[in-house]
Amino acid sequence: MKFGGRRITSANGFKSVLGTFPKGWSVPLTYRRDGREQEITVRLAGLLTPEELNEKATKAFGEDKPKLPIPKPGEKPKPGDKEKPEAKPPEQPQKTETPKEIAALIDPRPGFANYHFNREQRDRVWNLLKKATPELAELQLGDQTSSGKFPSGNVTFSLDEDVDQQLGPPGTGGLVAALHLLRLFLAEGPEKYGDVYYYGTRPIKLGAEQYDVLIATRNVAELHVWSEPSSGKLVRVELFVDDEADPCELHFSDDKQIEVHHGGKVWGALEAVQK
Repeated sequence: MKFGGRRITSANGFKSVLGTFPKGWSVPLTYRRDGREQEITVRLAGLLTPEELNEKATKAFGEDKPKLPIPKPGEKPKPGDKEKPEAKPPEQPQKTETPKEIAALIDPRPGFANYHFNREQRDRVWNLLKKATPELAELQLGDQTSSGKFPSGNVTFSLDEDVDQQLGPPGTGGLVAALHLLRLFLAEGPEKYGDVYYYGTRPIKLGAEQYDVLIATRNVAELHVWSEPSSGKLVRVELFVDDEADPCELHFSDDKQIEVHHGGKVWGALEAVQK
């Protein structure tokens, strides 16, 4: 068995390798069945929600950190124990005001050591992405509602309705919703769209080229926007509405095509036509 390109020989070995990959990554898994070697790609789910992670971090490093037991008043030492001199409490450092130059570089935010530097990276990727991305081919996309005509029938998307209930056309995981939210993200930018942060760099396949990734959340919909670090060219968009379900994937190519993937299968391709 292999996982992430590394041979697995025990359960502990598998856990060790699994722990090196972040949530949401697609990782190759090789196994043997009926004497034949099979290879599939699995998408990793998260073990804890962001709220659970923040709670654990608070308990580990915050005021809720477990304290050592304190001897009860009047408790006698056990036989053989030597009396220890009463320890003096450590002197508390005097609080000083943070210089303005330093304070300007500090932005506390749950889940981040310091969100200031993440915002710098987020804005860098956004500015490149905005310059490099042309207007999307119009699929009757609007500010509040969007629609499209497909062989399987017409699909309408509205921001007034729950995103996870508007994932048409069937087999795409939310093609119209993904295009609508991507258009809205490109129009409004990271400050107005919702909760947007810089994930970092990530390869589409292990060992392949690294791309900048922005994660933009609005309501229950989470967009993963992939772009080239040097040019800002848009290469992939993923729409997640459920941690247990595969996303709608939009793959952007050089020939102005958008290939739609869902559940490891290619649904079809859209071609951008300029009017």
